Amino acid sequence: MKSLTIIIGIFLLAISASSAAQADEPDSFDAMMDN
Repeated sequence: MKSLTIIIGIFLLAISASSAAQADEPDSFDAMMDN
């Protein structure tokens, strides 16, 4: 059960990190999608 908690913790960290990266560079992402 403890390993599951660790996996969930890492998963949440990955989501927060990816959302922070998207917040930092929204314009470059839109430009990439337009091209």
